Amino acid sequence: MASTGPVRPLVLTGVRTVRQIMNLRGAARCLHHYTPGTNLNMTPLSRERTPLLHPSPSQQWFNPRTCSYINWDQFNHRNHTTLFSHHQLHFHNTCRNFTGQTPSPNSPGPPPPLLPHRRYSAAQLVESVPPVLRPYLKLMRFDRPVGTLLVMWPGLCSLALAADPGCFPDPVMMAKFSLGAFLMRGAGCTINDMWDKEIDKMVERTKLRPLAAGDLTPEQALAFLAVQLSTALALLLSLNWYTVCVGAMSVVFVAFYPVMKRITYWPQLFLGIPHAWGALMGWPAVRAGADWSVVAPLYAACILWTMTFDTIYSHQDKLDDCKIGVKSLALRLGDETKHWLTGFSLAMCGCLTLAGVNNHMTWPYYVTVGVVAGHLTRQIVTLDINDSDNCFERFYSNIRLGFILFTGIVAANLLKQSDTSEEPYTPLNNTDPSNTVT
Repeated sequence: MASTGPVRPLVLTGVRTVRQIMNLRGAARCLHHYTPGTNLNMTPLSRERTPLLHPSPSQQWFNPRTCSYINWDQFNHRNHTTLFSHHQLHFHNTCRNFTGQTPSPNSPGPPPPLLPHRRYSAAQLVESVPPVLRPYLKLMRFDRPVGTLLVMWPGLCSLALAADPGCFPDPVMMAKFSLGAFLMRGAGCTINDMWDKEIDKMVERTKLRPLAAGDLTPEQALAFLAVQLSTALALLLSLNWYTVCVGAMSVVFVAFYPVMKRITYWPQLFLGIPHAWGALMGWPAVRAGADWSVVAPLYAACILWTMTFDTIYSHQDKLDDCKIGVKSLALRLGDETKHWLTGFSLAMCGCLTLAGVNNHMTWPYYVTVGVVAGHLTRQIVTLDINDSDNCFERFYSNIRLGFILFTGIVAANLLKQSDTSEEPYTPLNNTDPSNTVT
């Protein structure tokens, strides 16, 4: 057997070389700024630790790995000191490793990269529109699309379950449901802000909302709500009459959800009822009728899911809720929150399994339910109900959970075999004179 003695030094040398090459771009950008005229010294990475500096609030520091600046005043000192110190230490070590010199603590850093990386978000898009439109977009939470995505997934999952065996969901129907989720979520936020105008003024997180801040009057908000609901109704009328009747009933629950926060500690339950309404509409939109053995468990699962992530979300405002008298499950459950969330999650996975069995889903569906259970478990285990940032991160991760569930349903349906003994389902539309409510 050949000796492996020389292999270890070669591997270590290769690892060092790769690390140096990965840092070469950032180090090259700081060469001429910190040590002009200094030759490149390809020495192994130093294991020494440079004493951390204490920047002024307006000081900018350059991160050579990402080729971007770090502003100290953009970070929360309590949560991000470790992150800032890591970038600062990495920068000093990088410059020392390639130049043999440590940069001066008072140096402002190297020049910005030639091709800076830009990230565009919904919030940036809202800030770029004319000021007269900006309050309306903020009123419907255009700058916070996470809510729209969470409203969208129940409807898309219902469409995927109702698709013909071996087929993808209808893309046109998916587009309609996505647009409907956007409009109804915006209308729900508008109604909520009209109810909570005075309350929002007393909560730190919501005091800058358009109605609370005085950027819009209640009359303007009411007119904008009429536009949103009219547009949603026009979209709804493009579906069959069964779906139109089911969809129209959701407005009642959307309108009265804000009242529930004043009279019960279970407002998340009453939020889940309209939030998951798309699960009741997707199946009849495709098949012109509802198979309640599939639709009802899916709808119940989506309500339980909403109760789970919105309970996590409500822990961000529990101190303000106590002060102003608003009720929520965060206040009702307190330190028992994780136990209740575990119960909600188990019931949700049970309902999803029942819906899959009744719809004769194939194995990828049940694997997906297992992945969903694991995702929920991770959320609960890592949740810190006293850390607002932690709560929001767990809440935000439910976007991925919805995508995982939808993808699993589609994959499972593609493996289903068509039953030639049944005629394929064909969606009905309102132009068909024989289209009647069943």
